[in-house]
Amino acid sequence: MTLDDDTLATLEFLEHVDDAELFRVHRRSASLLRYLMAAGYVENSGPGRMRITDVGRLALREHRESTA
Repeated sequence: MTLDDDTLATLEFLEHVDDAELFRVHRRSASLLRYLMAAGYVENSGPGRMRITDVGRLALREHRESTA
């Protein structure tokens, strides 16, 4: 699996925080954030917050393995 640059950058950011306020990832397009939610890579963690899911962590691991 290979992730595009925007998806990779967003997931890598979220990988290192418990959860993040949406304004921290606001420079991402709304369509990217909708895609990440629909794919199950991120989830809502409260009003105005999101966090990476186990599916998102798996996608990162598979991306890293495929590009190593």
